[in-house]
Amino acid sequence: MKKYIVVLFSLIFLNIYSQELSIPEAINYINTKFKGGRKLELTEGGKLKIYELRPDYFFDNLVLTEMQKRQESNNYKMIALYSEEISIHEINIENKDFVGNGYTYGDFLFQIKCNYDKKGCSKYKKYDKNGEIRNTESRNIINISNPDRDNNDKLFNAFRYLISLAKHDKKYQENDSDPFSSKNHNKTFEVISKKDKDQIRLNNENGVYKINVEFGSITKSFVLDSRS
Repeated sequence: MKKYIVVLFSLIFLNIYSQELSIPEAINYINTKFKGGRKLELTEGGKLKIYELRPDYFFDNLVLTEMQKRQESNNYKMIALYSEEISIHEINIENKDFVGNGYTYGDFLFQIKCNYDKKGCSKYKKYDKNGEIRNTESRNIINISNPDRDNNDKLFNAFRYLISLAKHDKKYQENDSDPFSSKNHNKTFEVISKKDKDQIRLNNENGVYKINVEFGSITKSFVLDSRS
């Protein structure tokens, strides 16, 4: 019961507070709540990017005392360790709450997940010290772990608010004008042979060509065999 009261209070508080937040302010709120070197960006077209910054000496094979010296003297710069990018138009968010050990920033977790028909929609990139990409992976889930339930719930609610707001902002709408993108392409279309005087009509359904043949008042659809 206590858990639900805390969650309800967080929702009410964030609802009142978030009514005053613009998209940049919501992003700033999230970045202040993030633990570690994690940062959030939202670009035009609705691309959500989460990356983690680490001191450059993290990439070097240094002993602890040398790391401490570099830190104390401010002799370092922050560079990206990895990034995860996903479209706000292809996701849903789920609060997993307490999950136990095994995650970087704590025992509480929420997930940004690809929609069931958009598997592999998250692009994970890992970088070296020079900012070059070491490897790239397509993933289904971005895990965001947190040290306590309060912080986890606030970040979860803030992400939901931000994404809901951005989806209604023209700046963050998908802007892919390619006629053959999955969003713009009509998968059912007609192909007409220009060589044939009577214009034999082929129907394409998801890459499978069919031809309709009439037998009196009955019409039958036949799949064309593309094998040689």
